[in-house]
Amino acid sequence: MENNFATLESQINNEPCNVEDTEEIFWLKMSDDYQSKVKAGDLLVKQYRFKDAIKEYQNAGDIKKDDFMLYIKLGGANLTLFNFEEAEKCYNNALKYGAKEENVAFYFGIMNFLKGNYSEAISFFEKVNVSNGEMLISVIYWHTIASFRNESFPFMLERFNENMDIGHHTAYKTVVSLFDGQVALSDVIIPKSSLDAAIVLYGIYEYSKHIKQINDSDVYMQQLLTHTDVWPCIAYLAAYNDC
Repeated sequence: MENNFATLESQINNEPCNVEDTEEIFWLKMSDDYQSKVKAGDLLVKQYRFKDAIKEYQNAGDIKKDDFMLYIKLGGANLTLFNFEEAEKCYNNALKYGAKEENVAFYFGIMNFLKGNYSEAISFFEKVNVSNGEMLISVIYWHTIASFRNESFPFMLERFNENMDIGHHTAYKTVVSLFDGQVALSDVIIPKSSLDAAIVLYGIYEYSKHIKQINDSDVYMQQLLTHTDVWPCIAYLAAYNDC
């Protein structure tokens, strides 16, 4: 079976990457215009080839330096590889070139969470534009976990209600319902989707630690780490970072 996705080990631990360019990526790389470089980077990200994506985004930046969306993409690729210093530079460049703080604050929050700066992460999560339910439920999830880590009160939980429109973010809602006491831990069902499973398992891993069920939390962590097919998602990266 053809392997269409790069492994975490090839991107973070310097093992060989066996994923090759598609024909489209090959020709986009050969082009010398800005949009082609950006699209090449986007397609490489879809293959989980973040190292190569960074190169293409940087090539795009050599052509056009003032597109804040480019720096958000470049920051995300670096953040996925735990290149915190480079990610921070990119997000600051996004702000420099016109991005609003409320639209970049989530990325700063995740970056600080992964660095272990939980108080700073909480401050950034509180600045996020949560004008829609999908973003709000995501922020409540990460703000609450950061608050558990920081041993501070997770007051954003007060903004959660069962009837809020969370779009496709049902996994976040499942865990936030647990955090809010509306669902018992024993009643949480692990989704079949790897992405949703990673989100739910990381949430209950953190919750179990918070309520001092340490042995159970280790079981959830090990189960989460089996979902290697979604390793670039934030929940998986956070779990990997804890190991």
